[in-house]
Amino acid sequence: MKLHVAIVSVLAAILLAGCDNGPWDAPPGSLIQEIDAFQVSWFGCQVDPITGQPLNESCDLEQPSPPVIFPMTLNVYDEDTEWPVNNVWVRVTSGFQDIYLLPQEVIEAIALPDTENWSDIAASAEVWAEFSGTWEGDYKPTFLETWTDSYGQAELWIWIQKMPLDPASGQAKQSSIMVDIGVDQMIVELQAGS
Repeated sequence: MKLHVAIVSVLAAILLAGCDNGPWDAPPGSLIQEIDAFQVSWFGCQVDPITGQPLNESCDLEQPSPPVIFPMTLNVYDEDTEWPVNNVWVRVTSGFQDIYLLPQEVIEAIALPDTENWSDIAASAEVWAEFSGTWEGDYKPTFLETWTDSYGQAELWIWIQKMPLDPASGQAKQSSIMVDIGVDQMIVELQAGS
């Protein structure tokens, strides 16, 4: 009788494990497609190195530039076949406390009005977005755990509240975002500039 119970328990465990739909850890040979560094439209206030005060009196040291938001798509593929690897964990970590990583479902792109006044902005590469109704509170994470879709892609939004600043010059410094799938890691650079 004990043998039958043990066999049934093992079979049940195997069947339940077979029903797991993932996501899973990336298999060996999985790679993250390289991403070029992002040029972030961000400016800081140039400061006098002796006094620490801004050289331009109209520059606000507390909020030198408005927040910046843009999407990032990560691609995971098999090194040998170059096919997309779907349903695997992707962990993304911000290198600075004021650079937030938000899942795709909390941001909605805004359609700009099709009028003459908006034509110049609509023709630019800027993305205008807002928080969707699925996001509650003021929580802005610096770590995001997500997974790849059926195309081997994981999409997220990068919300930059503030770039790290060089205390001597007051100018924004480079930051980074680390992407990890377990068997491969990548650093995405965020370069401040206009």
